[in-house]
Amino acid sequence: MQAKIDSIDFDNKNLIEKIKQLENINEINKTTLQEQIDQTNEISKTAHTKANYNEQYARKNKIKILNIPENKEEYETSLAKTVSDILQINTEVDLQPIDVVAVLRIPTKKGQIRPVIIKLRNNSVNMPSCGKGHNEKQRV
Repeated sequence: MQAKIDSIDFDNKNLIEKIKQLENINEINKTTLQEQIDQTNEISKTAHTKANYNEQYARKNKIKILNIPENKEEYETSLAKTVSDILQINTEVDLQPIDVVAVLRIPTKKGQIRPVIIKLRNNSVNMPSCGKGHNEKQRV
């Protein structure tokens, strides 16, 4: 009987030791996972910051122009010519076809004139500022 008790006591001590080892391994794994989560969060923040910068950089050479009348038979080249003429008349900006990469209209609510987006080859074309607080004569 004593031998059986000693055997059970020995098994119990081994199991307790094994539980302690598993707890230590779990604690190490928990710490490692937390470090990985923190590192992933930092990478995510960096990626988000870079994405915001890239989005702003992509918009750098784009201009949004409102209230350009729409034409039923409007193509990219005719729209570019119309925009160029309006800019020349209203703002004295000489927009050459070589400066324009793309011209397109973006969707709006039904019944409104769709704005025009012009993507320029570079931002060397001198465009007047048309933001809030500027003279209405400069608005296109």
